[in-house]
Amino acid sequence: GLVIVTVIPLLGIFYGGAKLLFDIPSSNRTINFSAISLLVIGMILISISATTTLSDYSMEQRKTETIDLTELQSDTIYLESIGNTYSAYRGGPEDVFIENDEIFMDEVEVDIVKSKSDEYEMRIRKSAHGRSRKLAGLRAENIMIDFEQEGQYLRVSPLLSVPFTDRVRDQEVKISIGMPVGTTVYLTESANDIIYDIENETNMYDARMIGHFWKMTEVDGLVCTDCVKSDYRSG
Repeated sequence: GLVIVTVIPLLGIFYGGAKLLFDIPSSNRTINFSAISLLVIGMILISISATTTLSDYSMEQRKTETIDLTELQSDTIYLESIGNTYSAYRGGPEDVFIENDEIFMDEVEVDIVKSKSDEYEMRIRKSAHGRSRKLAGLRAENIMIDFEQEGQYLRVSPLLSVPFTDRVRDQEVKISIGMPVGTTVYLTESANDIIYDIENETNMYDARMIGHFWKMTEVDGLVCTDCVKSDYRSG
């Protein structure tokens, strides 16, 4: 539809120019009627496509799961993003790309909060849209996110993946890492690819939190244990 609506006017301009250039005395009614008919068809196709696509965003559904991070065996953990293991992602910061019948999207956000227990835990909330709640729920369930826990290290992928048949329907993953009071997290440089709007005692920006140790406290939440005065300037 877009091609038709774009190309027909351009052809009309070229046709009009040819009439002037070659002094063609009259219009060809067949050509004019065909052009108008194609424009109408193109607009109808666009309307059908837009209506169908918009209806596929009408409902949102979320799926939440909590995972006990039992393999983290230290009072101090290191948060990292899993390296760019997808070949198409290595070339640059693409938001969406397709590889091996899967769609990969840069729609992962990681937050750090106080745990409700004495153990590390991770709450994963997946969301997607569809023309019905059932379809949106199925798409949310189909979202895959990679993470690894080992010793002192927790690694989370900056990318989520969905089957190609699900299309891009505003899928996203929000992860909350629950830390027990008294434990510490170190935000590595690669963690900047995944963290988003982490609350802390001084309201420091996410980018400034990188490269520091943050201890979870009962009252103030995350407190930096190795920051100096210059780290707090401008947030």
